[in-house]
Amino acid sequence: MTSKVAICNIALSHIGAFGISSLTESTKESIECNKFYDVSLLGTLEGHNWSFARKWQDLALRTDTNSRWDYVYALPSDCARTRYLSDGSYSSTGTSSDLDSDRFLNTGKIEFEIGVSSDLTQNVLMTNLADAELVYTAKVTTTNLFSAKFVEALAYKLAAYLAQPMKGSPQLATQMLNAYQLLLSDAEVNDANSDYKKEEAVNNFVSARI
Repeated sequence: MTSKVAICNIALSHIGAFGISSLTESTKESIECNKFYDVSLLGTLEGHNWSFARKWQDLALRTDTNSRWDYVYALPSDCARTRYLSDGSYSSTGTSSDLDSDRFLNTGKIEFEIGVSSDLTQNVLMTNLADAELVYTAKVTTTNLFSAKFVEALAYKLAAYLAQPMKGSPQLATQMLNAYQLLLSDAEVNDANSDYKKEEAVNNFVSARI
């Protein structure tokens, strides 16, 4: 089982730093890992449509109005990144890039926009779709749910943050960030093959590409 400490130690090893045995230590390594772990986790979750963190949820309608859109919905509290809207028939995607990792989706797009609520207290999703269902990446923090590719990517993302305070090296930070980006590209291919859907449900546009 991969723990938070283990992920931090992988990141520290990437930059040639000493490891830690606990995140409650008073060492510089532990202090810096505590400082950057959460932002690294959220950034890595946002970076890709990870299957282990994918959720479907019917959206709650708000009373806000918008001149450009028919409906304003509250975003789920655990939403790290919106991916696409569905009308329940798996018939639409939010962006064309989702077609690469969600090959089972059918034709078309359902347009939406993320904004802020009228009382400026939370982000909302605006669309013309009634009874909208959102597919999104959730803020998963339980490390034993992480995929192996995600752990690799998260460790490099964290290492990029740690490189400057631990080693004083912006070049090393760039190197770690480049490794992170390569892992995300690899994860798109790996994660896209983790789902199975019937052949007839494949988008015609995707079929032309594969």
